[in-house]
Amino acid sequence: MDWAACDLPLHGEDAHFGHAEAGFVGVADGVGGYRDDGIDAGAFACELMANALEEVEVAAKSSKLRRRLRPEDVLERAYEKAFVNGTPGASTAVVMSLDGTTLRWAYIGDSGFAVLRDGKIVHRSVYLKNKIKLNTSKSKHKAIKMTRAMSTLEPIQETLREIKKRTPEVGIAEFVVRVLLTTGTEYVPEDGDASHRHLAANPPDDARPCAPLRMDWAACELPLHGEDAHFGHAEAGFVGVADGVGGYRDDGVDASAFSRELMASALEEVEQADTARRLRPKDILRRAYETTAINGTPGASTAVILALDGAKLRFAYIGDSAFVVLRGGRIVHRSVQQQHYFNCPYQLSGHHRDNIEMAKAGGVPVEDGDVVVVGTDGLFDNVHDGQLQRAVQMGTELGFSPKNMADIIAVIAYAVSRDERARSPFSVAYWKEYGEEGYGGKEDDITVIVAYIVSKDSS
Repeated sequence: MDWAACDLPLHGEDAHFGHAEAGFVGVADGVGGYRDDGIDAGAFACELMANALEEVEVAAKSSKLRRRLRPEDVLERAYEKAFVNGTPGASTAVVMSLDGTTLRWAYIGDSGFAVLRDGKIVHRSVYLKNKIKLNTSKSKHKAIKMTRAMSTLEPIQETLREIKKRTPEVGIAEFVVRVLLTTGTEYVPEDGDASHRHLAANPPDDARPCAPLRMDWAACELPLHGEDAHFGHAEAGFVGVADGVGGYRDDGVDASAFSRELMASALEEVEQADTARRLRPKDILRRAYETTAINGTPGASTAVILALDGAKLRFAYIGDSAFVVLRGGRIVHRSVQQQHYFNCPYQLSGHHRDNIEMAKAGGVPVEDGDVVVVGTDGLFDNVHDGQLQRAVQMGTELGFSPKNMADIIAVIAYAVSRDERARSPFSVAYWKEYGEEGYGGKEDDITVIVAYIVSKDSS
Protein backbone atom coordinates (compact mmCIF):
# COMPACT_ATOMS: atom_id res chain seq x y z
CA MET A 1 0.00 0.00 0.00
CA ASP A 2 1.50 3.33 -1.15
CA TRP A 3 -0.38 6.07 0.64
CA ALA A 4 -0.45 9.84 1.18
CA ALA A 5 -2.79 12.27 2.91
CA CYS A 6 -4.11 15.81 2.63
CA ASP A 7 -5.57 17.62 5.65
CA LEU A 8 -7.33 20.97 5.03
CA PRO A 9 -8.32 22.21 8.50
CA LEU A 10 -11.25 24.45 9.31
CA HIS A 11 -11.40 23.89 13.06
CA GLY A 12 -8.47 21.44 13.21
CA GLU A 13 -10.55 18.58 14.60
CA ASP A 14 -9.65 15.86 12.08
CA ALA A 15 -6.75 13.46 12.53
CA HIS A 16 -5.18 10.61 10.57
CA PHE A 17 -2.33 8.12 10.59
CA GLY A 18 -0.63 5.69 8.24
CA HIS A 19 2.02 2.99 8.33
CA ALA A 20 3.25 1.86 4.91
CA GLU A 21 5.20 -1.20 6.07
CA ALA A 22 2.24 -2.63 8.02
CA GLY A 23 -0.27 -1.47 5.40
CA PHE A 24 -2.48 0.49 7.82
CA VAL A 25 -4.22 3.86 7.40
CA GLY A 26 -6.92 5.63 9.38
CA VAL A 27 -8.83 8.88 9.79
CA ALA A 28 -10.91 10.34 12.61
CA ASP A 29 -13.24 13.32 12.88
CA GLY A 30 -13.70 15.04 16.24
CA VAL A 31 -17.34 15.91 16.93
CA GLY A 32 -17.60 19.71 16.70
CA GLY A 33 -20.53 20.01 19.08
CA TYR A 34 -18.14 19.72 22.02
CA ARG A 35 -16.56 22.98 20.88
CA ASP A 36 -19.67 24.86 22.04
CA ASP A 37 -19.05 23.56 25.57
CA GLY A 38 -15.51 24.87 25.64
CA ILE A 39 -14.00 21.42 25.02
CA ASP A 40 -11.18 20.77 22.57
CA ALA A 41 -13.24 18.90 19.96
CA GLY A 42 -10.09 17.66 18.22
CA ALA A 43 -8.58 16.03 21.31
CA PHE A 44 -10.38 12.72 21.06
CA ALA A 45 -9.77 12.28 17.33
CA CYS A 46 -6.06 13.14 17.68
CA GLU A 47 -5.48 10.74 20.56
CA LEU A 48 -7.49 8.00 18.84
CA MET A 49 -5.26 8.12 15.76
CA ALA A 50 -2.05 8.51 17.81
CA ASN A 51 -3.02 5.43 19.85
CA ALA A 52 -3.87 3.51 16.67
CA LEU A 53 -0.48 4.30 15.17
CA GLU A 54 1.25 3.23 18.37
CA GLU A 55 -0.60 -0.12 18.30
CA VAL A 56 0.43 -0.69 14.68
CA GLU A 57 4.04 0.30 15.33
CA VAL A 58 4.35 -2.13 18.22
CA ALA A 59 2.83 -4.94 16.16
CA ALA A 60 4.97 -4.08 13.10
CA LYS A 61 8.09 -5.05 15.03
CA SER A 62 6.83 -8.63 15.15
CA SER A 63 5.84 -10.39 11.92
CA LYS A 64 3.68 -12.78 13.94
CA LEU A 65 1.76 -9.96 15.61
CA ARG A 66 1.43 -8.03 12.35
CA ARG A 67 -0.21 -11.00 10.65
CA ARG A 68 -2.81 -11.22 13.42
CA LEU A 69 -3.53 -7.50 13.72
CA ARG A 70 -6.97 -6.47 12.44
CA PRO A 71 -8.43 -2.96 12.05
CA GLU A 72 -11.15 -3.67 14.62
CA ASP A 73 -8.49 -4.67 17.16
CA VAL A 74 -6.51 -1.49 16.51
CA LEU A 75 -9.60 0.72 16.76
CA GLU A 76 -10.76 -1.03 19.92
CA ARG A 77 -7.42 -0.70 21.71
CA ALA A 78 -6.95 2.89 20.57
CA TYR A 79 -10.38 3.73 21.97
CA GLU A 80 -9.70 1.95 25.26
CA LYS A 81 -6.56 4.01 25.80
CA ALA A 82 -8.43 7.25 25.09
CA PHE A 83 -11.15 6.17 27.50
CA VAL A 84 -8.70 5.24 30.24
CA ASN A 85 -6.92 8.59 29.82
CA GLY A 86 -10.23 10.43 30.18
CA THR A 87 -9.73 12.28 26.90
CA PRO A 88 -12.66 14.67 26.37
CA GLY A 89 -14.87 14.82 23.30
CA ALA A 90 -15.95 12.22 20.76
CA SER A 91 -15.03 11.08 17.28
CA THR A 92 -16.03 9.08 14.24
CA ALA A 93 -13.28 6.91 12.76
CA VAL A 94 -12.21 4.46 10.09
CA VAL A 95 -9.15 2.17 10.17
CA MET A 96 -8.07 0.02 7.21
CA SER A 97 -5.34 -2.53 6.52
CA LEU A 98 -4.07 -4.48 3.54
CA ASP A 99 -3.97 -8.19 4.32
CA GLY A 100 -2.64 -10.03 1.29
CA THR A 101 -5.24 -9.32 -1.39
CA THR A 102 -7.95 -8.37 1.11
CA LEU A 103 -8.59 -4.85 2.33
CA ARG A 104 -9.82 -5.12 5.89
CA TRP A 105 -11.70 -2.31 7.60
CA ALA A 106 -13.43 -1.12 10.74
CA TYR A 107 -15.36 2.12 11.00
CA ILE A 108 -17.93 3.95 13.08
CA GLY A 109 -20.01 6.97 12.14
CA ASP A 110 -19.70 8.90 8.89
CA SER A 111 -15.96 8.71 8.36
CA GLY A 112 -15.83 6.38 5.37
CA PHE A 113 -13.89 4.93 2.46
CA ALA A 114 -14.31 3.89 -1.16
CA VAL A 115 -12.40 1.41 -3.36
CA LEU A 116 -12.09 2.29 -7.05
CA ARG A 117 -11.06 0.02 -9.91
CA ASP A 118 -10.47 1.50 -13.39
CA GLY A 119 -11.92 4.76 -12.14
CA LYS A 120 -15.17 3.16 -10.94
CA ILE A 121 -16.23 2.66 -7.31
CA VAL A 122 -16.46 -1.07 -6.60
CA HIS A 123 -16.97 -0.80 -2.85
CA ARG A 124 -18.10 1.95 -0.53
CA SER A 125 -18.64 2.05 3.22
CA VAL A 126 -22.18 2.66 4.44
CA TYR A 127 -22.95 5.77 6.45
CA LEU A 128 -23.87 4.83 10.00
CA LYS A 129 -26.83 6.96 11.03
CA ASN A 130 -27.95 8.33 14.38
CA LYS A 131 -24.65 10.16 14.83
CA ILE A 132 -22.86 7.06 15.99
CA LYS A 133 -19.49 8.01 17.46
CA LEU A 134 -16.88 6.99 19.99
CA ASN A 135 -16.88 9.00 23.20
CA THR A 136 -15.97 8.77 26.86
CA SER A 137 -18.83 10.62 28.49
CA LYS A 138 -21.50 7.93 28.00
CA SER A 139 -19.06 5.19 28.89
CA LYS A 140 -18.11 6.96 32.12
CA HIS A 141 -21.77 7.46 33.00
CA LYS A 142 -22.39 3.76 32.44
CA ALA A 143 -19.30 2.90 34.51
CA ILE A 144 -20.60 4.98 37.43
CA LYS A 145 -23.97 3.22 37.28
CA MET A 146 -22.25 -0.17 37.15
CA THR A 147 -20.03 0.65 40.11
CA ARG A 148 -23.07 1.54 42.19
CA ALA A 149 -24.85 -1.65 41.14
CA MET A 150 -21.81 -3.82 41.90
CA SER A 151 -21.42 -2.31 45.36
CA THR A 152 -24.72 -3.96 46.33
CA LEU A 153 -23.72 -7.47 45.22
CA GLU A 154 -22.56 -9.22 48.36
CA PRO A 155 -21.20 -12.38 46.63
CA ILE A 156 -18.45 -10.43 44.87
CA GLN A 157 -17.35 -8.04 47.60
CA GLU A 158 -14.33 -10.11 48.61
CA THR A 159 -13.13 -10.16 45.00
CA LEU A 160 -13.57 -6.40 44.69
CA ARG A 161 -11.55 -5.82 47.87
CA GLU A 162 -8.86 -8.28 46.80
CA ILE A 163 -8.44 -6.75 43.35
CA LYS A 164 -8.39 -3.22 44.73
CA LYS A 165 -5.69 -4.19 47.23
CA ARG A 166 -3.53 -6.12 44.74
CA THR A 167 -3.95 -3.86 41.68
CA PRO A 168 -5.24 -0.49 42.91
CA GLU A 169 -4.68 1.07 39.49
CA VAL A 170 -7.39 -1.18 38.00
CA GLY A 171 -10.90 0.26 38.24
CA ILE A 172 -13.46 -2.55 38.17
CA ALA A 173 -16.06 -0.36 36.46
CA GLU A 174 -13.46 0.48 33.82
CA PHE A 175 -12.69 -3.24 33.43
CA VAL A 176 -16.38 -4.01 32.85
CA VAL A 177 -16.86 -1.20 30.33
CA ARG A 178 -13.77 -2.25 28.38
CA VAL A 179 -15.16 -5.78 28.12
CA LEU A 180 -18.59 -4.55 27.03
CA LEU A 181 -17.04 -2.41 24.29
CA THR A 182 -15.48 -5.49 22.72
CA THR A 183 -16.62 -6.24 19.19
CA GLY A 184 -16.33 -9.30 16.97
CA THR A 185 -18.86 -11.64 18.57
CA GLU A 186 -18.73 -15.25 17.41
CA TYR A 187 -22.08 -17.00 17.08
CA VAL A 188 -22.55 -20.73 17.40
CA PRO A 189 -24.00 -22.63 14.45
CA GLU A 190 -27.69 -23.44 14.26
CA ASP A 191 -27.05 -27.11 13.50
CA GLY A 192 -28.81 -28.86 16.35
CA ASP A 193 -26.93 -32.10 15.68
CA ALA A 194 -23.57 -30.56 16.55
CA SER A 195 -22.50 -31.62 20.01
CA HIS A 196 -20.02 -28.77 20.30
CA ARG A 197 -18.26 -26.29 18.08
CA HIS A 198 -14.54 -26.15 17.32
CA LEU A 199 -13.65 -22.46 16.98
CA ALA A 200 -9.95 -22.95 16.45
CA ALA A 201 -7.72 -25.64 15.06
CA ASN A 202 -6.65 -28.19 17.64
CA PRO A 203 -3.88 -30.79 17.53
CA PRO A 204 -4.72 -34.48 17.84
CA ASP A 205 -4.89 -35.91 21.34
CA ASP A 206 -1.48 -37.51 20.97
CA ALA A 207 0.19 -34.51 19.29
CA ARG A 208 2.52 -33.95 22.23
CA PRO A 209 3.12 -35.37 25.70
CA CYS A 210 1.07 -33.80 28.44
CA ALA A 211 1.90 -33.51 32.12
CA PRO A 212 -0.81 -34.68 34.52
CA LEU A 213 -3.49 -32.02 34.88
CA ARG A 214 -5.87 -30.87 37.56
CA MET A 215 -8.80 -28.50 37.70
CA ASP A 216 -8.80 -25.45 40.01
CA TRP A 217 -12.33 -24.11 40.11
CA ALA A 218 -14.54 -21.53 41.79
CA ALA A 219 -18.11 -20.35 41.34
CA CYS A 220 -20.22 -17.22 41.60
CA GLU A 221 -24.00 -17.20 41.99
CA LEU A 222 -25.98 -13.97 41.59
CA PRO A 223 -29.57 -15.04 42.29
CA LEU A 224 -32.69 -13.32 41.01
CA HIS A 225 -35.23 -16.06 41.74
CA GLY A 226 -32.75 -18.49 43.33
CA GLU A 227 -33.43 -21.29 40.83
CA ASP A 228 -29.85 -22.05 39.72
CA ALA A 229 -27.67 -24.66 41.37
CA HIS A 230 -24.13 -25.94 40.98
CA PHE A 231 -21.58 -28.36 42.40
CA GLY A 232 -17.88 -29.07 42.16
CA HIS A 233 -15.41 -31.70 43.34
CA ALA A 234 -11.77 -30.65 42.89
CA GLU A 235 -10.20 -34.04 43.63
CA ALA A 236 -12.41 -35.87 41.13
CA GLY A 237 -12.23 -32.99 38.64
CA PHE A 238 -16.00 -32.56 38.29
CA VAL A 239 -18.13 -29.40 38.04
CA GLY A 240 -21.72 -28.81 37.04
CA VAL A 241 -24.47 -26.22 36.85
CA ALA A 242 -28.26 -26.48 36.54
CA ASP A 243 -31.01 -23.96 35.88
CA GLY A 244 -34.51 -24.57 37.18
CA VAL A 245 -37.16 -23.75 34.56
CA GLY A 246 -38.87 -20.59 35.77
CA GLY A 247 -42.18 -21.31 34.04
CA TYR A 248 -43.12 -23.63 36.89
CA ARG A 249 -43.06 -20.65 39.22
CA ASP A 250 -46.25 -19.36 37.60
CA ASP A 251 -48.01 -22.58 38.65
CA GLY A 252 -47.01 -22.17 42.28
CA VAL A 253 -44.26 -24.82 41.99
CA ASP A 254 -40.81 -24.34 43.55
CA ALA A 255 -38.86 -23.90 40.31
CA SER A 256 -35.57 -24.38 42.13
CA ALA A 257 -36.39 -27.82 43.53
CA PHE A 258 -35.40 -29.90 40.50
CA SER A 259 -32.14 -28.09 39.74
CA ARG A 260 -31.01 -28.18 43.37
CA GLU A 261 -31.70 -31.89 43.85
CA LEU A 262 -30.15 -32.67 40.47
CA MET A 263 -26.85 -31.05 41.47
CA ALA A 264 -26.95 -32.44 45.02
CA SER A 265 -27.49 -35.93 43.60
CA ALA A 266 -24.69 -35.44 41.07
CA LEU A 267 -22.26 -34.45 43.82
CA GLU A 268 -23.30 -37.46 45.89
CA GLU A 269 -22.69 -39.78 42.93
CA VAL A 270 -19.20 -38.33 42.42
CA GLU A 271 -18.34 -38.58 46.12
CA GLN A 272 -19.46 -42.20 46.37
CA ALA A 273 -17.91 -43.40 43.13
CA ASP A 274 -15.03 -45.84 42.99
CA THR A 275 -12.02 -43.63 42.20
CA ALA A 276 -10.36 -46.50 40.34
CA ARG A 277 -13.17 -46.49 37.77
CA ARG A 278 -13.54 -43.69 35.25
CA LEU A 279 -16.64 -41.63 35.74
CA ARG A 280 -18.39 -40.16 32.73
CA PRO A 281 -20.43 -36.95 33.05
CA LYS A 282 -23.40 -38.48 31.24
CA ASP A 283 -23.47 -41.39 33.70
CA ILE A 284 -23.46 -38.93 36.59
CA LEU A 285 -26.17 -36.83 34.97
CA ARG A 286 -28.26 -39.92 34.27
CA ARG A 287 -28.06 -41.23 37.84
CA ALA A 288 -28.70 -37.79 39.32
CA TYR A 289 -31.72 -37.37 37.05
CA GLU A 290 -33.10 -40.81 37.92
CA THR A 291 -32.77 -40.10 41.65
CA THR A 292 -34.46 -36.71 41.30
CA ALA A 293 -37.29 -38.06 39.15
CA ILE A 294 -37.91 -41.12 41.36
CA ASN A 295 -38.24 -38.84 44.37
CA GLY A 296 -41.06 -37.04 42.59
CA THR A 297 -39.26 -33.71 42.73
CA PRO A 298 -41.37 -31.06 40.98
CA GLY A 299 -40.21 -28.74 38.24
CA ALA A 300 -37.60 -29.14 35.49
CA SER A 301 -34.04 -28.10 34.79
CA THR A 302 -31.33 -27.66 32.20
CA ALA A 303 -27.87 -28.90 33.16
CA VAL A 304 -24.23 -29.30 32.19
CA ILE A 305 -21.63 -31.51 33.87
CA LEU A 306 -17.91 -31.52 33.03
CA ALA A 307 -15.09 -33.82 34.13
CA LEU A 308 -11.34 -33.64 33.62
CA ASP A 309 -10.13 -37.06 32.45
CA GLY A 310 -6.36 -36.94 31.86
CA ALA A 311 -5.88 -34.43 29.05
CA LYS A 312 -9.51 -34.54 27.98
CA LEU A 313 -12.47 -32.55 29.24
CA ARG A 314 -15.54 -34.76 29.09
CA PHE A 315 -19.00 -33.20 29.03
CA ALA A 316 -22.71 -33.91 29.14
CA TYR A 317 -25.37 -31.23 28.86
CA ILE A 318 -29.01 -30.66 28.05
CA GLY A 319 -30.70 -27.36 27.24
CA ASP A 320 -29.05 -23.95 27.28
CA SER A 321 -26.73 -24.24 30.25
CA ALA A 322 -23.39 -24.14 28.47
CA PHE A 323 -19.59 -24.13 28.61
CA VAL A 324 -16.62 -22.78 26.68
CA VAL A 325 -12.93 -23.68 26.67
CA LEU A 326 -10.46 -20.83 26.12
CA ARG A 327 -6.82 -21.17 25.15
CA GLY A 328 -4.62 -18.09 25.07
CA GLY A 329 -7.73 -16.00 25.68
CA ARG A 330 -9.53 -17.38 22.61
CA ILE A 331 -12.49 -19.75 22.55
CA VAL A 332 -11.46 -23.11 21.09
CA HIS A 333 -14.54 -25.13 22.09
CA ARG A 334 -18.13 -24.10 22.74
CA SER A 335 -21.24 -26.12 23.49
CA VAL A 336 -24.30 -25.55 21.31
CA GLN A 337 -27.55 -24.76 23.09
CA GLN A 338 -30.50 -27.14 22.64
CA GLN A 339 -33.85 -25.46 22.14
CA HIS A 340 -37.26 -26.56 20.88
CA TYR A 341 -37.83 -22.96 19.87
CA PHE A 342 -36.72 -19.50 21.01
CA ASN A 343 -36.34 -19.35 24.80
CA CYS A 344 -37.67 -22.89 25.27
CA PRO A 345 -34.65 -25.13 26.04
CA TYR A 346 -34.54 -28.89 26.32
CA GLN A 347 -35.05 -29.77 29.98
CA LEU A 348 -35.11 -32.69 32.38
CA SER A 349 -38.14 -33.36 34.58
CA GLY A 350 -40.16 -36.23 35.95
CA HIS A 351 -42.87 -35.90 33.31
CA HIS A 352 -41.48 -33.85 30.41
CA ARG A 353 -41.20 -34.99 26.78
CA ASP A 354 -37.42 -34.52 26.92
CA ASN A 355 -35.32 -37.30 28.39
CA ILE A 356 -31.76 -38.02 29.40
CA GLU A 357 -30.97 -39.65 26.05
CA MET A 358 -31.31 -36.21 24.42
CA ALA A 359 -28.33 -34.92 26.39
CA LYS A 360 -25.20 -34.26 24.34
CA ALA A 361 -22.03 -35.98 25.52
CA GLY A 362 -18.42 -36.11 24.36
CA GLY A 363 -14.93 -34.88 25.09
CA VAL A 364 -12.45 -32.22 23.98
CA PRO A 365 -8.67 -32.05 24.48
CA VAL A 366 -7.36 -29.53 27.01
CA GLU A 367 -3.93 -28.23 27.94
CA ASP A 368 -2.15 -26.64 30.86
CA GLY A 369 -3.25 -23.00 30.91
CA ASP A 370 -6.71 -23.50 29.42
CA VAL A 371 -9.62 -21.71 31.06
CA VAL A 372 -13.06 -23.33 31.21
CA VAL A 373 -16.15 -21.18 31.80
CA VAL A 374 -19.41 -22.92 32.66
CA GLY A 375 -22.69 -21.10 33.16
CA THR A 376 -26.44 -21.03 33.06
CA ASP A 377 -28.26 -19.00 30.44
CA GLY A 378 -28.09 -16.00 32.77
CA LEU A 379 -24.46 -15.76 31.61
CA PHE A 380 -24.70 -16.71 27.95
CA ASP A 381 -27.91 -14.73 27.24
CA ASN A 382 -26.11 -11.58 28.35
CA VAL A 383 -22.44 -11.91 27.38
CA HIS A 384 -21.21 -12.32 23.81
CA ASP A 385 -18.38 -14.72 23.05
CA GLY A 386 -16.07 -11.84 22.13
CA GLN A 387 -16.78 -10.14 25.45
CA LEU A 388 -16.13 -13.35 27.35
CA GLN A 389 -12.82 -13.74 25.58
CA ARG A 390 -11.86 -10.16 26.46
CA ALA A 391 -12.75 -10.66 30.11
CA VAL A 392 -10.61 -13.80 30.34
CA GLN A 393 -7.71 -12.14 28.50
CA MET A 394 -7.74 -9.12 30.82
CA GLY A 395 -8.30 -11.18 33.96
CA THR A 396 -5.43 -13.50 33.07
CA GLU A 397 -3.09 -10.54 32.49
CA LEU A 398 -4.05 -9.19 35.94
CA GLY A 399 -3.45 -12.52 37.64
CA PHE A 400 -7.06 -13.19 38.62
CA SER A 401 -7.78 -16.32 40.62
CA PRO A 402 -10.62 -18.61 39.46
CA LYS A 403 -12.84 -16.94 42.07
CA ASN A 404 -11.89 -13.44 40.89
CA MET A 405 -12.59 -14.45 37.29
CA ALA A 406 -15.93 -16.08 38.08
CA ASP A 407 -17.08 -13.06 40.09
CA ILE A 408 -16.09 -10.51 37.44
CA ILE A 409 -17.64 -12.50 34.57
CA ALA A 410 -20.84 -12.86 36.59
CA VAL A 411 -20.98 -9.13 37.33
CA ILE A 412 -20.52 -8.32 33.64
CA ALA A 413 -23.54 -10.51 32.86
CA TYR A 414 -25.40 -8.82 35.71
CA ALA A 415 -24.61 -5.35 34.33
CA VAL A 416 -25.89 -6.29 30.86
CA SER A 417 -29.00 -8.00 32.23
CA ARG A 418 -30.13 -4.67 33.70
CA ASP A 419 -29.20 -2.50 30.72
CA GLU A 420 -32.31 -1.69 28.67
CA ARG A 421 -30.21 -0.57 25.69
CA ALA A 422 -27.72 -3.42 25.56
CA ARG A 423 -27.40 -5.43 22.36
CA SER A 424 -27.22 -8.72 24.23
CA PRO A 425 -27.09 -12.22 22.71
CA PHE A 426 -30.68 -12.65 23.92
CA SER A 427 -31.85 -9.49 22.11
CA VAL A 428 -29.99 -10.55 18.95
CA ALA A 429 -31.69 -13.97 19.08
CA TYR A 430 -35.06 -12.28 19.62
CA TRP A 431 -34.47 -10.16 16.52
CA LYS A 432 -33.57 -13.24 14.45
CA GLU A 433 -36.64 -15.14 15.69
CA TYR A 434 -39.30 -12.45 15.35
CA GLY A 435 -37.81 -10.01 12.86
CA GLU A 436 -38.24 -7.17 15.33
CA GLU A 437 -35.27 -5.15 16.53
CA GLY A 438 -34.87 -5.69 20.25
CA TYR A 439 -32.59 -4.28 22.90
CA GLY A 440 -31.75 -5.05 26.48
CA GLY A 441 -30.32 -7.84 28.55
CA LYS A 442 -32.25 -10.70 30.10
CA GLU A 443 -32.75 -10.52 33.86
CA ASP A 444 -32.22 -13.97 35.31
CA ASP A 445 -30.32 -15.99 37.89
CA ILE A 446 -26.63 -15.94 36.96
CA THR A 447 -24.29 -18.79 37.83
CA VAL A 448 -20.68 -18.91 36.59
CA ILE A 449 -18.02 -21.53 37.24
CA VAL A 450 -14.46 -20.83 36.14
CA ALA A 451 -12.00 -23.73 36.09
CA TYR A 452 -8.29 -23.31 35.41
CA ILE A 453 -6.65 -26.35 33.85
CA VAL A 454 -3.19 -26.54 35.41
CA SER A 455 -0.37 -29.01 35.89
CA LYS A 456 -0.73 -31.16 38.99
CA ASP A 457 2.82 -30.15 39.91
CA SER A 458 1.99 -26.40 39.97
CA SER A 459 1.43 -24.71 43.31
